[in-house]
Amino acid sequence: MTGHSIRSGKYRYTEWYRNQQEKPEAFVLTDLKTDPGEESNVAADPAHAQALKRMRDELRERIAAAVAEK
Repeated sequence: MTGHSIRSGKYRYTEWYRNQQEKPEAFVLTDLKTDPGEESNVAADPAHAQALKRMRDELRERIAAAVAEK
């Protein structure tokens, strides 16, 4: 599996891909203010839905830009 991660402000977001798939097999959103050890995944928590969307969009833009540069 290949992981791609981004950190911004109080969050870290990671997507895990298997065998060059287009969609992630798993993803993790961590609230670094409440969980600095990164032990919990708040991606399913509605209170973090806006942050999840923002982080997901930003990470995918960065991945697309990196692929385009190759």
